Amino acid sequence: MLGADELLLPILYIEISDLSTENPDEAVALVARAQYVDWHTNRLLEPQSREYRIAVNALAQRLLDIAKKVAEIQFRHELNSDPDDDGVDGITDIVAQVEALLPDWLDAVMGEKSVSVQITAIWDQHVGQVLKLRRRKAPPSAVLSTQIRMAREMLPMAERGLKDSQVYLTRSVELDPLVSALARLVAEHPDSFPIGGAD
Repeated sequence: MLGADELLLPILYIEISDLSTENPDEAVALVARAQYVDWHTNRLLEPQSREYRIAVNALAQRLLDIAKKVAEIQFRHELNSDPDDDGVDGITDIVAQVEALLPDWLDAVMGEKSVSVQITAIWDQHVGQVLKLRRRKAPPSAVLSTQIRMAREMLPMAERGLKDSQVYLTRSVELDPLVSALARLVAEHPDSFPIGGAD
């Protein structure tokens, strides 16, 4: 809401392949669009080493600079805001955005639960078969064949789980500032947005 991209500061602990805004993985594209700190070499340093302490100090200074910049943006935003505004327009816009994003987020959450149940069922079924084959001293090729079938059945579930997790991450990042802004508006204007009803 403040137009402050600095509020997001990913720290990269490993090298990311194809770290670009065009990456089909929305989480990777989001990091590429934002500022970030590359720590994939710093994470291997000894915490007591001079290089590690310098890197930590640089990160702390970066966070301090970001906090100052965001505070300035917030101050200018409050100076330019209408003191007579009761927040109704703002909250209506935010609720509309949340309502637009929430169905995808909920579908991803429910999809993850469904995938988890299905993967557990596939695992239990095939592991049970493998145990029976081993008790019967079946040839290793029979055990391997069962494990391959299990892997083939699990692969679509894993792909669906990956897709759901990407949607969940993307929508969570989009919803977080909206929900925070909504809570702030309600807190700032409690008379305009009463919570709860009469007994």
